[in-house]
Amino acid sequence: MLSNIFFYLTLLLPIHLINIYHYGSPISPLLADLFHEPGGHGFLKNYILYLSNYSEGYGFPVSLLLPSSAGMITTCIGVGIFAFCFVDRKNTKARQLLWIALGSFVLTAFFCQTTSRFFAESYYIAVAAFAIAPRDGKGFRPFNWAGSAQLMVMALSAAVGAYMIFPGALSWEQRDKVLSRTASGYNAAKYLDQHLPADAVIFNTNLRTNAFSPRPSFAMEHLFLMKYFPAEFDRRLKQFSGKRFFYVLPFELKPKYHLYPALKSNTPFLTPLEMRLEARNPFNHQTYPLFVYELDYDKLRKLDLANTFKGDLSHSTIQ
Repeated sequence: MLSNIFFYLTLLLPIHLINIYHYGSPISPLLADLFHEPGGHGFLKNYILYLSNYSEGYGFPVSLLLPSSAGMITTCIGVGIFAFCFVDRKNTKARQLLWIALGSFVLTAFFCQTTSRFFAESYYIAVAAFAIAPRDGKGFRPFNWAGSAQLMVMALSAAVGAYMIFPGALSWEQRDKVLSRTASGYNAAKYLDQHLPADAVIFNTNLRTNAFSPRPSFAMEHLFLMKYFPAEFDRRLKQFSGKRFFYVLPFELKPKYHLYPALKSNTPFLTPLEMRLEARNPFNHQTYPLFVYELDYDKLRKLDLANTFKGDLSHSTIQ
């Protein structure tokens, strides 16, 4: 009991306090109905719907066991989800762990994304129960064979990954090559750094160029600030007074989108380009269009999403 209290005070309490300070709720946005959170319940409920409706591969629950393609092989738990079937339930500690794993699984299925990574805690707890009290019953041998085969595939994948990524530690040239193949947003960031003016400030959507660009930038949360906290957005924007602002996104900007009225020109600043999507899994390589528009600073400051934009700013509308 004391150890649980200690771990909560040292590990979880600081996170809950930070969430309360920033969002008004210890577990945001799942407890939005119980706490007042910035942006109103409409925004948060949209985000909850996005989280709960997102799925991968064949969809839940099949996606926990089987990938729908070679590109999805790292997104499923695999045969390990059957570990609970081979636990000796006569063991008190193992039985307690199974109940905890089941409760965690049910709560995750109801409130979170139903993708494998969200069930990792439930899976690890069930595996711990299996490690404490394994039971060699009917079906254990096929389970063991399937698990061993999956482990071999994982080991092979790790070896291939190490072969692809390790050269990046040897020199800058090799690092550049590795990142251009495996780091999402790297090539777009290089392109923008080479073609945008030195005083550019970048407004981004769901591209990951911010991680690799030396330019100051606003992530897609700028839309949330603009609608719900316009004074805070204006304060941050003023820090870059005198600079030039550019909107970077993977699609052509249409009049219905939020920042369209703030464009200097409705034609792209740079010629639209097909970019190669970097991925650690070689089966996930594809291309996407890159559009760059210049924004007008004064129009941007006058844009009043709080009163003029009546829709929501959920993930789907941002894209």
